[in-house]
Amino acid sequence: MVDVERRMQIERATVDRPWWVVPGNDLLRAACGSGYISEKELRSIAVDDSSAIFIAHGSTGLVGLCIVAVAQETVQAQLTRTLSALESSETFPAAEPVGWLQAVVVDPAVRGQGIGDRSVKAGLKFLRQKHCRITYAVSWVSGTGQESGGMLTRNGFASLEWS
Repeated sequence: MVDVERRMQIERATVDRPWWVVPGNDLLRAACGSGYISEKELRSIAVDDSSAIFIAHGSTGLVGLCIVAVAQETVQAQLTRTLSALESSETFPAAEPVGWLQAVVVDPAVRGQGIGDRSVKAGLKFLRQKHCRITYAVSWVSGTGQESGGMLTRNGFASLEWS
């Protein structure tokens, strides 16, 4: 396991080296459904200064990615509605940027080897550099091996659940 981790590279995706776009979209489609995001949207996230895609790759190609962003007004409104539905006392800090962990996907063949953790750490570092003290992630427990709760907890996230 450690051998795979050592050979795996985590780096910020760029559009000047777009080899990752098609396999990244395939990975997201397999995990989240065909309408989750388009290749055009992935490219626009990669060039936006307030967002980033971190890709995990090695000798077999792309095996994971993490999408993060400074939450814009529409995302903050969506998160506010979610917090309200959860009857949470959480609120956004006034006039502070808030981070959003939009997606973390790792190829099922290499899960459990720290790739997701390393990708999330890279994403959180980017968000801290953008002055986000708080980052939200929306996750699910689907029972299909796609659960991310343990990885999120290891990276400092706390669960907000229905009251």
